[in-house]
Amino acid sequence: MFKICKHQLALAFSSPRIYIALIIGCIIQLFDAINLLDYANMIDKPLCIFENFIYFNCNHHTSSVAFSGILLLIADVPFTSEIEMYTLIRTDRKKWVLGKVCYLLCICFIYYFLMAIISMIYISENAYLGNFWSEGIYYMAKNPKTDIVVNRGLFFPYTNIITKFTPVIAFIASFTLSVLYAFLMSLMAFYLNLKISYKMSFIGITMTHLIGYFVVLSSINIDHIKYYIFGNSLLKYHNIYNYYGDDCFINLSHSYILFIGIIVILNLLIFKGIKKYDFKITIGSK
Repeated sequence: MFKICKHQLALAFSSPRIYIALIIGCIIQLFDAINLLDYANMIDKPLCIFENFIYFNCNHHTSSVAFSGILLLIADVPFTSEIEMYTLIRTDRKKWVLGKVCYLLCICFIYYFLMAIISMIYISENAYLGNFWSEGIYYMAKNPKTDIVVNRGLFFPYTNIITKFTPVIAFIASFTLSVLYAFLMSLMAFYLNLKISYKMSFIGITMTHLIGYFVVLSSINIDHIKYYIFGNSLLKYHNIYNYYGDDCFINLSHSYILFIGIIVILNLLIFKGIKKYDFKITIGSK
C-alpha cells in the first residue's frame, strides 16, 4: 500500500501538473496575505504567524477558488497508466485502492501545508511566532466595519474564534477542515471515475463544490449551511464550545463526524466499484 502511494507521489512530482496546481493555490491564498500584511503595516502592529491561514479558511471566496488546484490534481484519479498493470501483478486490488487513497490524503495535505508555509513566509516580515492573537486581528474582529479594515478588503468579525480558540488550535482546526474537505472530494472523484467518464466526473465534482459555495454565499439562514460540506469546511461557521448557545451554527464535532462518515462510505463504495473496474488506460499523472 505505502509503496503504491510512494510510487504515485514520485509520478506526481515528475509532472508539471502538480507544480501548476501548487502555484495556483499559493497565489490565490496570498491575496489574503497581501491585504493582511498591508493592514498590519498600516497600524504598525505585527500579526500572529498563524493568522493568515485562519483568515484564509474563514474567507469563503479565496478558499473556494483555491480548491481549483485540488480539482487539477484529482481530475483523472485513479491515475491508471501503462505501468499500472505491472503494479497489479505484484499486488491485489484492495492494496492498490488503499495506496491510491493514501496518495490522495497525502497530496491534499501537501497542498494545504505548502499554502500555509508560503503564507507564513510572506507575512513573516511583520509577524511573530506565538500562541496569542495579535492586536490587529482582535481589533478587526471587534470593529469589522471601520474604514481601516474595509478599505483593505478585509472582513473578520469572528469574535467567537478569537475568544474561544488560541491561534494554534484555530490554525489546526482550519487546516484539518480544509484537508478533510479536499480529501472527501477527491474520494468522490475516485468513485465517480470508476463509474462514469472522466469529463462527467469532473463536471459533477465541480458542480458539487460550486453549489456549496453559492449556498454559503447567498444563504440568509445560516442553519442551512450545515447541510453542505463546503460550509462545514469553514471554521467561521462553527459554534465553538457552544459560544452562541443555539443551533444555528455548526459544532466542530459535527463537521469532523460528517467528514469522516462520508469518507468511510466513499471508501466502501470505491472498494465495491473496483471489483468491476476494467482498468482503462488514461493519461495518468501526466
